[in-house]
Amino acid sequence: MALIDKSPKRFEIPHEPGEWVELRLLSGAEMDSSQESATAKMMARMTDILSAMKSVPQTESKPDDSITARRIAYDPTILLGHAVLAWSYTAEVNSETVGQLDAVTRDWLWETIVEENTRPPVSSLGGEPA
Repeated sequence: MALIDKSPKRFEIPHEPGEWVELRLLSGAEMDSSQESATAKMMARMTDILSAMKSVPQTESKPDDSITARRIAYDPTILLGHAVLAWSYTAEVNSETVGQLDAVTRDWLWETIVEENTRPPVSSLGGEPA
């Protein structure tokens, strides 16, 4: 059994010199919770589009393992709420202040949290994900 290390890790905010944020690694359950929320939101948005389509072309494609594809699978509000422990801003870290982050900082944190907590599939010698 592998338990997550709850020690915070500090990240400098690249677009705000001198500012930083401390994040913790998330548990599998926390990542699952965020993924389930993102899926539910995506399905709600896609319902009208899918019902309007008469046919969906079936094509075979390789799975996209880029950070963008991995990031979209997780709800940023939930991830930030679980991961952000401290920051250099004067406001206290809580769900309200985390929700008030500007879009650039929120998206950078979202990508950083996903990158720190997931990794793309590793291909085997045969080229298939291991």
